[in-house]
Amino acid sequence: MTQGLVLAGALLVGCAPSVISLRAKPVESSSLEVLSHAAGVRDPLELHHGHVVYSGIDAPLVHSIANAMLPWARTTSTAHQLIVELTAADARLIAGRVQVTLAVRATMRERSGNRYVAQTQTHCQEKALFSDGNGAPAFYRCMTRIGGDLAGWAGGIKP
Repeated sequence: MTQGLVLAGALLVGCAPSVISLRAKPVESSSLEVLSHAAGVRDPLELHHGHVVYSGIDAPLVHSIANAMLPWARTTSTAHQLIVELTAADARLIAGRVQVTLAVRATMRERSGNRYVAQTQTHCQEKALFSDGNGAPAFYRCMTRIGGDLAGWAGGIKP
């Protein structure tokens, strides 16, 4: 009986997916604080039809958004907080390509007094070759698109 458990444990360890950690560089400080949290999204995120999981989605998402919104943050004298909720995330391996879909809801508030300013939603879908067994570039391109969408939205907000 013990040998059967050891063999079953060895088979389970051999089936563990590869973990790809998504990374982010430090963000330049500004009057805009970007916070992120996953609302019902798994982290690590499983690659459907692949043997990979992606971890650490929040940090590069915050990095992409904060960098895209830096020009807007420099134009306002009021300190703001942008709360970004990752509301949906999916990664699939389709015909040798990784397809990533992300959706967010962003709420802008003034840091002083927590006054509501505005709210929006956006999403993206990107694909990348999975030939190197990675697929992370699809995540980064998708996050960059979300950052650009939110920066465009913020440009319409009167400071």
